[in-house]
Amino acid sequence: MNSAASMAPPLGYNENKVAMGTARVIYQQGIKDIKNPRESFAAYEKANVRTVNVALHLSINPSAEENQRLTPKTITKIAQEYMEGMGYGQQPYIIYQHDDIDRRHYHIVSIKVDKNGRKIKDSNNYRTSKALLEKLGKKYGFVLGNGEKQVKTQAVKKEWAPKPKSFWERDVLQPIAPFDPKAGHIYKQVEKIVAGAMEYKFHSVDQFCQIISDYGLKTTMLENAEGGISFTFQGYDQKSGRFTSKPINGDKLYIPSYGQIRFQARTGQYATRRGETMRASNIVQSCLPRARSETHLYNMLAKQGISMTVQRSESGSIDNVFFIDHRTRCCFSTENDSHFFELRDFQQMNRLVWSTNLQADYAGGREESRRAELIQEIVKKAMTTMLITLFSEGSRRYEDEEIMEQGRRRGPSL
Repeated sequence: MNSAASMAPPLGYNENKVAMGTARVIYQQGIKDIKNPRESFAAYEKANVRTVNVALHLSINPSAEENQRLTPKTITKIAQEYMEGMGYGQQPYIIYQHDDIDRRHYHIVSIKVDKNGRKIKDSNNYRTSKALLEKLGKKYGFVLGNGEKQVKTQAVKKEWAPKPKSFWERDVLQPIAPFDPKAGHIYKQVEKIVAGAMEYKFHSVDQFCQIISDYGLKTTMLENAEGGISFTFQGYDQKSGRFTSKPINGDKLYIPSYGQIRFQARTGQYATRRGETMRASNIVQSCLPRARSETHLYNMLAKQGISMTVQRSESGSIDNVFFIDHRTRCCFSTENDSHFFELRDFQQMNRLVWSTNLQADYAGGREESRRAELIQEIVKKAMTTMLITLFSEGSRRYEDEEIMEQGRRRGPSL
């Protein structure tokens, strides 16, 4: 029993098998066009109120002996009674038969919210499923085996949730230790780093992976057999560029799901305060004109607690620049925060200042003068931004003093 943030992964996995000729649909309910099943689930997804993982993906794995007795028609009856007993009797769902391996097996794809957007109740999911499977096993003549144990393991594993903080810890940023393969307890280290990264305010899953990278872990996202997204972590030394540990399967760790991280990314862009953005913007704009190279800028920002990652195209031009302020735990980029970080400034600095072929590009001192104009332009922009910040803070301070002075004139209130 697996979940996903949208219907695309489980449907895509099974429909690809159908297109390859290794799977087929043996039953469907509530699907208007079986050639385009996503359309029937779309209305349910749009009506969703607050459920993060809306997709339901089940697998039925009979043994070789049971496959001789349980025909696809019998499996369909078992699946219908199971879905009815689990509360999904009125939901749209599809049953796929897979023949891509020696043992024939089946997949069921459905959705966890009804047409009104409310989640199907699943508080006692494991107990209800076990009792129902035992009842169906006696009726149709099958025994719960390894497949049931796998469902049990997944059901017992608790869904990740942020650790509650006391009143005194709410505004205190706890330090996060970087990954150290020699320190042992590798799984615990990864779990702590991922949990710490969830305290950052980021705008995308890519930014989340970059935060983890700053703590010495490379993250890889892979589509699993059930159609969901799984994470793989591996220790990484940024200085040498070498991996320091074997790949660690995220499914074995107590970490947030892909859907939870995406939900955090959607809410993170609205949680960033203006003061946090202005701090990072002022530091970047003051360091940028003085940077002799991209590495020099990276080192200057690092001293202020800000890490920088540059994304380039195949031609070498800069497409996007990420900034992670580890002191305020906020993430920014030229793509999402263009009002404070302009991509054009970095592209011009890269072309006129950071380029290794700068001397070859000079033509009678024109590029030299353009370089000076560029630096002056960036400096003026940085000064303007800082003056606006100081003026806004000063005006607020003046308003506060005026209110206090009015209070003194009125005297104490009775």
